[in-house]
Amino acid sequence: NIEIDEDNSITIILDANDSFMSLENELIALRDTFEQTEDGFAELETKKLGKKFTKIKGASAVKSKLSKAARQLRPGKVKLEKALKEYDKAIGIFNEDKLWRIEAETKLRTALTGYLNVIANNIGARQQTKISRDQGLFLAKCNAGHRDLSLNF
Repeated sequence: NIEIDEDNSITIILDANDSFMSLENELIALRDTFEQTEDGFAELETKKLGKKFTKIKGASAVKSKLSKAARQLRPGKVKLEKALKEYDKAIGIFNEDKLWRIEAETKLRTALTGYLNVIANNIGARQQTKISRDQGLFLAKCNAGHRDLSLNF
């Protein structure tokens, strides 16, 4: 379900588990606001919750479905059935993500952290967020073979 890249590593996503899980009650309670569409309250609350999911790494799929639901709740253009359909999709994605996040936390976190600690000094310098003193000294020394070119003129 989730794409991993340099800015969205699995450890960053796992670190966001508590924030992700803390939004479950708000997501469930959001359904009750869908009846208040006249003044734009439902649209506003859906957008607010979507922004909270935006701040959580790996939760963009839930945010996307909430944005689609909010679009269906615009005052004067309310399509409640479509909004509820998108909301139900957001709930489904949340539940799927919740399951894999819990499983990854229990089964993967310790092994992954240990693995990353072991390879930390073996991966390329540009890939590391922080390098050791020995690595820094090695990278700083110049390995070029300098020659005096003035003898050739």
